[in-house]
Amino acid sequence: MKECFLEAFSKTNIDAIWENRTSKTDILPIETDLPIRNKLNDVGTRNIEIMLQSPFGLMYKTLGLVENEQIIIPNEFSSLKSQVDFGNFKTFNFKREIDIMIGAFSMDSLLQAVGNEDVDLYKANGIDFEMVKAFDGTMQTFTKEKEGLDFFNPLTRLQQTELDGNPVSAFKLRSQPSGVFPTNNSHQWLDRLAPQRLMAIFTMEQ
Repeated sequence: MKECFLEAFSKTNIDAIWENRTSKTDILPIETDLPIRNKLNDVGTRNIEIMLQSPFGLMYKTLGLVENEQIIIPNEFSSLKSQVDFGNFKTFNFKREIDIMIGAFSMDSLLQAVGNEDVDLYKANGIDFEMVKAFDGTMQTFTKEKEGLDFFNPLTRLQQTELDGNPVSAFKLRSQPSGVFPTNNSHQWLDRLAPQRLMAIFTMEQ
């Protein structure tokens, strides 16, 4: 995925993304042989996104969100920013709550849920998660709490959010009606973020 990110934000592509940063055209091309595109979302900003194949259909993973003169980068790719010349764009990271939501509703989480078993640790959007089978049969995602000395680090506690330590997404795949659902903790975040195409699962095309 590193190569996809760097190719999506090549010098040629950055120049084109800048020129079209406020375009209302639905889909604009990205110069690459990879399935990457520049897509208008429902709130009028643009996603640089790559198409992925899942067991349930095609979905799109955001490599960067273009908001006027800013490009906001998901946590998974934040370490690559220094390898890209973003030209006139200013670059930012998403706040932790948004990064958690991106991970909890990602293909990585979907693939873990398909196994229908507890998963002690997996990564999604560069964040540590665990998957727990709940009493109602759904597979629920939680951020993985740090253990040992990190747990008592005051900085670690300050970085905790309302989504840490609580279920974020719930996958119901073995019974009807099947689907992926927010929880009481995350539904307000989902209402805000899904129209921005940041939740890969909700970009799925059958």
